[in-house]
Amino acid sequence: MFPIKIKLQYPIQNGSETIESIEISRRLKVKDLMSTDNLEPTAHNAKLIGNLTGLPPNIIEEMDASDYKDVAKVLDSFLSPSPESGKEV
Repeated sequence: MFPIKIKLQYPIQNGSETIESIEISRRLKVKDLMSTDNLEPTAHNAKLIGNLTGLPPNIIEEMDASDYKDVAKVLDSFLSPSPESGKEV
């Protein structure tokens, strides 16, 4: 299942490097959520993206808003029970 590779609709230019996709290397952990407790929603998700991809803040801040929303959807999916788990909330 991991890494989850997400192709960016709008690649990020970082000097001479072009970042065309990002990889989420693992699921969210409680420690990730705790590290974002006092942040507003956009900064919260940006911090989580950094935690799970290893990308530095300056790269995440250059991400197009449309790509950011796509990545945020993946993060949100980690907080929902999977249909096959049979777990009820």
